[in-house]
Parts: sequence; structure tokens; C-alpha cells
Amino acid sequence: MQPNANQWEGPSQPPPRAPAERIRRIVQFGPFELRTDTGELRKHGIRVKVQAKPLAVLRALLERPGEVVTRDELRDHLWAADTFVDFESGLNTAANRLRLGLGDSADSPRFIETLPRVGYRFIAPVVVVGASAVVPVLEPERGGATSLAVVEKIAVVEPIKLAEPPATEVPPVTTRWTRTRPLLYAAVGIVLALLASAGIYRRYFTAAARLPMFHQLTFQTGWIGTSRFVPGGDSVIYTRESAEGRGQIFVVNTNSPEARPLDFERSAVLAVSRTGELAIITWGAAGFPMDHADLALVPLNGGSPRVIGHGAYAADFAPDAETLATVREGGRTIEYNGRVLYHSRGLITGMRISPAGDRIAFLDHPLRDDDAGVVNVMDLKGNVRTLTRHWSSVSGIAWAPSGREIWFAASDAGIDRALRAVTLDGKDRLISSAPGVLRLLDISSTGRVLLARDDEQMTMMGRLAGDTDERDLSWFDGSHVEDISGDGNLVLFTESGEASGAHYWVYVHNRKTNSTTRIGNGRALALSPDGTKALAMDPANGKYLLMIPVGDGATQRISGDGFLYQWAQFFPDGKSLLAAGGYQGQPPALFRQSLSGGKPEPLRTGGAYVDSDFSTLAPDGVHLAGLTPAGKCVVIALGTDNVQACGPDRTLVPAKWAADSRHLYMNTVGAAPFRMLLADPSTGHMELKRTLNAPMAGGLQWLAKVAITPDGEHYAYSLERRVSQLFVVDGWG
Repeated sequence: MQPNANQWEGPSQPPPRAPAERIRRIVQFGPFELRTDTGELRKHGIRVKVQAKPLAVLRALLERPGEVVTRDELRDHLWAADTFVDFESGLNTAANRLRLGLGDSADSPRFIETLPRVGYRFIAPVVVVGASAVVPVLEPERGGATSLAVVEKIAVVEPIKLAEPPATEVPPVTTRWTRTRPLLYAAVGIVLALLASAGIYRRYFTAAARLPMFHQLTFQTGWIGTSRFVPGGDSVIYTRESAEGRGQIFVVNTNSPEARPLDFERSAVLAVSRTGELAIITWGAAGFPMDHADLALVPLNGGSPRVIGHGAYAADFAPDAETLATVREGGRTIEYNGRVLYHSRGLITGMRISPAGDRIAFLDHPLRDDDAGVVNVMDLKGNVRTLTRHWSSVSGIAWAPSGREIWFAASDAGIDRALRAVTLDGKDRLISSAPGVLRLLDISSTGRVLLARDDEQMTMMGRLAGDTDERDLSWFDGSHVEDISGDGNLVLFTESGEASGAHYWVYVHNRKTNSTTRIGNGRALALSPDGTKALAMDPANGKYLLMIPVGDGATQRISGDGFLYQWAQFFPDGKSLLAAGGYQGQPPALFRQSLSGGKPEPLRTGGAYVDSDFSTLAPDGVHLAGLTPAGKCVVIALGTDNVQACGPDRTLVPAKWAADSRHLYMNTVGAAPFRMLLADPSTGHMELKRTLNAPMAGGLQWLAKVAITPDGEHYAYSLERRVSQLFVVDGWG
């Protein structure tokens, strides 16, 4: 059988090519490299043996990455037109052998996607590294005009065109082009010289050299929590949380996706010192209240953990590799060397010590259950400055190696975060913007960047009045249920995803009319007892509350004369509000707020405080159930010092009081299946009422909120699912 012009029989028979035409190109995808001049396929520098036909399939797919290559087109690549062969079986065998060589899967493809009865598509990012050549360089500042520049080994992501040998030898023909070609070459040389003398050559050569290179490190389904470079920057340690609710710590080399688990289950890594010591948090089988979990130090190269305390939501080592800064008290305070330096009225995340050890950068979120916030920097005396404006979503922070910039991931509107940097005098700049949800995790001493790309989804399900089973109530991409009317007809929810922008939208779904109506902007909080009004607030401004009519009418603004609100709900009589928050510089507490505004009246609670998403006020207007900042379920008798635990299991959270003000509906968190129980906090007795359908699977998922009627018959819940992948990026440092 004679190969046709498009056929390549593999490494043993590379296509003949005149020496002047042979250009060495390396096609990179994932951990693999394909040399187009020799047909060698390597993984992390080690040659992978692939037979000729599978290699020909790979070659055809890499010529058109991201495009569908039909089965007929692949037949032309593999067999000559006059060849008689069982084409279908041969192509399927070649594709399966290629997947085996790449470690790919047809069910969950990373590289090759199958389109049944149509063909195949190469879906992974592709980078081509070539030899010296004259290439056009786009000048966006000049309206898209192009110039010529000599670039060595420039990475490009355009479809690959692999030249084939001519079928016959053609004698040279003298044309006007061949006669004038030397003159054109001379002209091009003069242009290049002029550009170089003007500094343009240097400008574009430097820009090309700085093209960032992304290296994916994780491929399993799960949620990447905290992650850090180990000393030297060649390996990464990270926490992966699965749908089963188990956190596990892994170590992976940046040149290989093969991760090695460490022997710590239900644990998370918080920090890595310069000497390779880890700070980890281990919560064991008791659940997720971090204030009761063990904070321990353990060498990366092995050894037993040494418990140094209890509870930490974040941590970082100082340059001396011994002093540790921690975020404690439910994520509200920063401690350094045993002393509290800062207290937030909301939530602190992403706290990091500067390379010089003289400052601490952190993200401060005004609302505890919202990722909107600002970037702050603080000296070791506790003097704090806010460096950035308020961001709709901000997650992840790290110091640049120089110590002159703080990098972070943030979005002005929605959740598609971009990578940004801010100097210590507040000058902000954009580093990279691309569709998707980025989260900054770390920057090495050499400038390598560690990122997570997150896929976040929130659905809203419910069984309302007249329903016989659960149904999907989701509106956009972030439907977060807040409340349900007593008759099970109205559902109040917030749209807080990418669709709603910076300040969120307040919606009401009416089951009787089967309509969903946007009634205002902001974060929804609660429905009035008669269902005619909705309470809301602006997540970027906690100085007032909004009373929005469900039907016709004007929105009322409620101000507490300098009071900073965290959350609020109606008292059962509908004549006043139970409000949480405090004045500037004061810890949050519980208050009674008049509907007409004015200074709220403090309530006696025995010193206890509960957070918003998991709090419910009983019909008697006295008993309040909720979670403390440390994650403990308590019942507070308002106006007294009586505080008691909700039950023995800390994985249960309160949802709604029953009509008798004695029994409490609670739901499970953590691993699915999600259950709803009816509890008697005074006796600890519990009984299962129902199991929620929870339609999503895979990744890390949990109940964001459950709203239920006092009779337990009707309910709505929001389920959040998160999946992330870890990347190391070179070229930004």
C-alpha cells in the first residue's frame, strides 16, 4: 500500500522534507509535547510509544484544535483512496489506542471529545513553540495594524498547519516575483532595522516573551480550597474537598498531574513556612465549626502533627518561619504573635504577611455571608488602610515577591473575577481578564502564580402550595432563597450571580399566578408576616434597610442613625424588626429596630450572637435559634440570659420554628443526602421529616439555605455546587 500525500506512518517513517523546509515545532498540550519534525510524543520529557495510526489521528486533530474533524476527513489522513479496509473499526481502534496513550477517557475527556457518528474534536488548550521566523505582530494601539518582528520560540495558539512534502519535483520557474524577491527582502531588512532603532522591536519581543503559560495541575472532580507553593516553587500543596464532605491534603509537582495524598483526612492546609513546615486545621468527625478544630504544625517531609491551639479560619507564617498570624473568632479577628490586631464587623478572608514581615494584607467582607469586599493592609501595630474600592466579588490575595504590590482576584459586577494588583498607595491595575471565575491562591518567591478556576452553580428547588413534588424554581445563575410565606405561596429570593451584577436583585415567585417578579435591587432578607412587603439591604452599604412592597407602592428606607446592619427580619407581629449589627468599632449584637427608623434598641441575649443565613425567630417573638460565629447551634431567649444548645449534632442548622414555638425544623449540611428533621431543643429528641431531592452531583455541594412553612408542608431551598481546577501560571512575574 502506498501512502497518499496526507499520510504519515509514524516516528519510524517521518515525511520526507528538504532540509531547508524542515522547521522544528513542538506542539504542547497538558503534560505532552509532540515534535512535528520527528513525530516524537513525550510526556514530561519522557517518550511515549504510540503506533502510527493513533499518531496520525493526533496529528490531524492538532492541525485544527477546537474544531470538529469528521470521520471522513480522518479516513483520508489514515488510508489512501484506493485502500480497502474496515474503516469504521480501524478508526475506532486508532482513537482508543490514542486515548490510552494520553491517559484520556471517552466519558470524561480532557483532550479528545467524541461526537457520535460525526468525528472527533481536540478540546485541550494547544501551544506551538517554533523556530526563528519573521512573524506579523498585531499593534492594537495602532488600530490593529501589523509590523514585522523576528521572534524566537514564540508561543501561539492558532490552528497548526503541518506542511507535507510535494507529490512531484517541480523545476523552478522564473517569474516577476522571483526576480523582485531580493529587493523585497532588502526592503524588509531596512524596515526591521528602523523598527529596532525606534525601540519597537524590543517592545514586541519583550511582550512576546511575557506571554503567560498555564499549567493545569488538578483534573479530579472536587473543590480546591486553600493551596500554597512549597519552598522552591516546583511543587504545590493543596486541599481538595469532595461531595462526601471530606477534606484531604495533597502534594503535586508542577511538572506532573500525579498528586500524592498526605495522611490527614478531614483536614485543610492553611500555610507553608519557608522551611517547609505546614500549618493545618483538622476538624475530625465533629463537622465544620472551625473554632473547635485543632490547629497544628507538621513538617512537610513527614512527622506527627503538633497541636498548638484550637480554631483558625486562615493563617500565614512570617518570614522567620516561626511566627504565625491567624484569623479567629468565626473569621472576625486577626491575631499576630498572640495579640489581636483587627476586628471585622463582617468576615476576613485571604490574610497574608508581606515578604518583609512588616505588614498584613487581607480581604474584608462587610457581610459575613457575601463575598463582596475590599483589600486592606495593616501594620503590626494594628493601623489599617483600605487600598481598593468595594468589589462585587473578591476572593484570594497574595503579595508580589517585591512586596510593593498586593495581587487579588475581583469583579466589579457579578462573579467573573479578574486578576488585579494594587500598590501600597492604592494604585490599582489589571493583570489579566478572561471569562470565568478566578481565585488567587499564592505567588511563589520567583513570581509563579497559583490560581483556581472555579465553576459555581446555585439552583433553587421547592414544593409550594398546590405542588405534589419538588420542582425547579431557579431564575438565573445564583437563585438564593431567603423566605417563604406562611401559606407556601410566595418565595422571596435573591439573584446574586453573574446575571445580577454588582448590587443583586430581589425577586418574588408567586405560585398561584405562576409568575416571578423582580421587585427591587439589593439582598433580600425576609417577607413580612402578611406577605405584602419584603425586607432587603444594599450589600455594599449597611447603613440602611429597604422595605420593598411586593405589589404596588413606594420603597421605604430605614436608617439606624449610623448603625451598620448585618441582617434583619420581622418580629411575628410585623410591627418591628429584629436587627443584627452594631456601630463603628463595636462588635455585632442583636437589636430591636422600629419600622420608622431611628436608633435601634439593644436586646439582652446573654452575650450570644447568631449569624443571618441560619437564624429563625419563633412565633412567640422570644426564642431565636441560629448559629454562632463559631458554628454552634443555640437557642436564645431574647430579653434574658438564657442560652441553650439546639442539639448534640453540630452538622445540623436551624431552618424554621414550628407553629408551637417549641419544635424546630433543622436541616443537615455537609455530605448529601440532605435531610430535614423536626427537633425539640429542650429534650434533644429529633425525627426525620423528609429527604430533599438535591438534583446536582459531583464537586463540593451544600445547602445554601432552606425556607419552610411553620407546618412543614411547603418549602424551598438553594443548593450550591462548586467544582474547581488548579493552575500554575508562568510569565506574569
